[in-house]
Amino acid sequence: MEPIRSGTTTERIIRTTILTGVLIFYSLWSFWDAYRGYPHKNLEGLVQNLATVPAEQDYPRIDNRVTQAAFEELVAKLDSGHRVTASELTELLGEPAVREGDTAFFFGPAGLVKVVIRNDAARLIMEKNAPVSPLWIGGVKTEGDIFYNQAVGVIVGVIGVLMLLQWIRVLRTRVELTDAGLEVSSQGGFRFGATPRVPLEAITRLGTEDLSRKGWVHLHYRLEDGREGVVSLNDYVHKAFRPIITAICEQRGFENPLTSEEDEEHDEEPLAGDEAEADPPADAVAPGDETGQAGG
Repeated sequence: MEPIRSGTTTERIIRTTILTGVLIFYSLWSFWDAYRGYPHKNLEGLVQNLATVPAEQDYPRIDNRVTQAAFEELVAKLDSGHRVTASELTELLGEPAVREGDTAFFFGPAGLVKVVIRNDAARLIMEKNAPVSPLWIGGVKTEGDIFYNQAVGVIVGVIGVLMLLQWIRVLRTRVELTDAGLEVSSQGGFRFGATPRVPLEAITRLGTEDLSRKGWVHLHYRLEDGREGVVSLNDYVHKAFRPIITAICEQRGFENPLTSEEDEEHDEEPLAGDEAEADPPADAVAPGDETGQAGG
C-alpha cells in the first residue's frame, strides 16, 4: 500500500490563525487603552484646569496613586481634623505634578486632585458650601472604564494564549497511514495527545454516527494485548481524511461511508436523456400537422 501522510487542512490553519490573531490583538488593544490611551485622553482634558496650558510634550506626569479612593481618604482625614502634612500628602498621592502658588495638582489615570497647601499642610477649603480644596476632577474616561479594559485585556489575553497553544497544535497535526498501521498526532477537538499506531488488521469497524453532522469517522480497534480504543478522523481536521478512510475500507473490506468526489460531480451533471425529455419548443410542429390539419 502506498503510504499516505499529511498535516491538517488549510482552512483549519487559516481560521485558527485569524482567531488567535484577533484575540491577542484585542487583548493588547485593551491593555493599551487601559494604561496609555484612556489616561492620556483624560490628561488632555484635565490640563485645561491649569492656569497655563502646557504644550503636549510638557504635559504633567501621571501617578497611579492618584485615585478617587485616595482623594476620599484625604477628605476623611481633613474632615476629622487631622493635620495632613505635605510629606503625608506625598505618601498618599505622590509628588505634585504641577504647583501654582499654594495650589498643587496631582494627576492620575482617571482624574486629578487639586489641593491647597499652606504652612506645609493640606487645607480643607469650602466656598458657598462647595469644596475648593481638596477637589477631585474626573476625566472623560472613568476608573470603571479603565478597570473594564484591564479586565477585558486579562480575560481575552488568557483565551488568546490558549488559542496560541491550539494554533501550535494545529500546525503540528500529522496523520500517517502505512502498511505498519495508522498513526495520528492529534484528533482535534478536546482530544489531546497522539494515538498509538493502530495496525490495519486491528481495526474492527467504522463508526459513522457523527459523519453527516460533524464530519467524524470513528475507527474502533482491538490490539493483540486486548486493549480497545477509538481513533477519530475528521474531514476538517485531517487533510488526508478521504484517502485514508478509502484506503482502510479497501484494505479491510469495509463499505466506504464516503461519497466519492467523482460521484458528487457526476450527480451534478445532467443525465443523457434529460435534454430529450425536456419540453419541446413552442413553435414545434407535431407529426401529421404539416398541413395544419388534424390528418385525414
